[in-house]
Amino acid sequence: MKTITLILIITLGLTACSTTHSDKTNESNDSISKTTTKIQAMNVDEESLLLGVWWNADEKDAPTASFQINDSTIYYPDQEGKSEYNYQIKQDSLIIDLDGYILTSKIEKVTKDTLILITKGEKSTFIKTE
Repeated sequence: MKTITLILIITLGLTACSTTHSDKTNESNDSISKTTTKIQAMNVDEESLLLGVWWNADEKDAPTASFQINDSTIYYPDQEGKSEYNYQIKQDSLIIDLDGYILTSKIEKVTKDTLILITKGEKSTFIKTE
């Protein structure tokens, strides 16, 4: 769990320095502020599969879950400070607004108990607990 959190923090820090960051942020802020979970490339059943508490498959015995996806927010229980952010689904991507920084992950697979995300070329597998 701490590894995923550390990777997320490092990724956020490195990409925050990107020169294209502000352009992407400005384009996405309007759509994310009106967050919806309407999925264009996935059907309603697949959309509901995303909802729930997810654990990193490699750390399923960790003391806390990786994140919880609700109807319009994603919650990171192991994060200090603000831990809940708006998200949206566009086609096959999970787009999270981390207070001005936009994190996009490709949803490679979602089933009733497995979620595979690809973020910046790195594949992560999560297991649903609820």
